[in-house]
Amino acid sequence: MLIDLDQWRKQYIGARVKQYVRSHNGYVFFMEQTVFNAVLQDEIVYLPARYNVSSLMQTLSYRDLVRMRRPKSFYSEKEVKEALENPVIVHMTGFFYVINRAWNKVTNHPEQHRFLEYSKKLEWPGEILQDDNRGTKTRIEDYVIHHLPKRILIPLVSYLYNNWRIRNISRQAKKIKV
Repeated sequence: MLIDLDQWRKQYIGARVKQYVRSHNGYVFFMEQTVFNAVLQDEIVYLPARYNVSSLMQTLSYRDLVRMRRPKSFYSEKEVKEALENPVIVHMTGFFYVINRAWNKVTNHPEQHRFLEYSKKLEWPGEILQDDNRGTKTRIEDYVIHHLPKRILIPLVSYLYNNWRIRNISRQAKKIKV
């Protein structure tokens, strides 16, 4: 994220951000990402997909990704394909289909090889990869997720992500007083 701090101050973005948070009772999902996207929605310049490659893009097909997230605007399938072939910035994010992050011993993260490659260039004291600290509940969830057919999993996650989660956030927001 690149921010022109002079414009930030001139346009009172800080005050706009505070107002947005207050108007949502301090409860916003995806923290600053949600707030900035809402407050600056008409002022954001999107970089090409190759500067924004995520685990989601690497793990799901384009069709499943769009079906699951139902974005209002998104990169084209061609842009995503080109980004995956020639990434510039790769976010080593997690999401429901990735077991642990790239720096864990137990993972299916699509970028663990890259993490290990760059870690070897550092003089890192001690063990580079972390132990698997998932609890029993998470291990069971991961097992179920990876054994459900994607034709069932993607619509289910889409519903939870786009409907149930939003309703739950709204309910939680009503409980919080700022």
